[in-house]
Amino acid sequence: MYIAKLIKHKGENRIAVYFENKTELIARFKKLKGAKWSATLRVWHLPDSEESRQKFKLKIRENTKPENQLSAEVQLQKEKFVQWLRSKRYSESTIKTYSDAIRVFLHFFSDKALNEIENNDIIVFNNEYILKNKLSASYQNQMVNAIKLFFRTMQNAIAERVNGILKDELLEEVHDDYETALNNIAVAISTYNHLRPHSSIEMLTPVIAHQLNRPLKRTWKNYYKRKEEVMA
Repeated sequence: MYIAKLIKHKGENRIAVYFENKTELIARFKKLKGAKWSATLRVWHLPDSEESRQKFKLKIRENTKPENQLSAEVQLQKEKFVQWLRSKRYSESTIKTYSDAIRVFLHFFSDKALNEIENNDIIVFNNEYILKNKLSASYQNQMVNAIKLFFRTMQNAIAERVNGILKDELLEEVHDDYETALNNIAVAISTYNHLRPHSSIEMLTPVIAHQLNRPLKRTWKNYYKRKEEVMA
């Protein structure tokens, strides 16, 4: 067992870690980057970094600038990701690690919409945040794994919803032949994009919504929150 807390030592922000005075524990702590012993405070301490806060389960620093706050859309996707992790029986420790990692990554690209983030942005994040701050390889692996899983689950959810609408609303169950099926699929996709209004984009069609250069309001409810309220 240990107790970790934030301290100010010699003008620097540090993390003090209190644990039993055992040789093996001291040896392990001394291997951590920047670990030092304070004879004055009688405690082991290390630099206050994102990696160290995560390792010792301290609250990750929040960026309080309004322009860097997560948008409602991004926050909703992050909440859905946490729900998905729980549904797959990930441990609470892993869920917290992945959730914190996604929050840090999305804060870094707070000026971008989710659908604008590309594979190359992960390389930029790696160079400009992880390597620049000299974070460890294990932190890097956790971050990359969390990012990949987040976007994979998000894309799968979108793909499943589109496929479900096409099958349930716009396509017949049985087609006479292959050519008829292809033609009907093309008509269904065109209807989906040009004629069918969507509650996630102010009841507009995707084609019209794509032409608007502004955020769009969703008209559907967040059932994840409703379920949590019912269960509380």
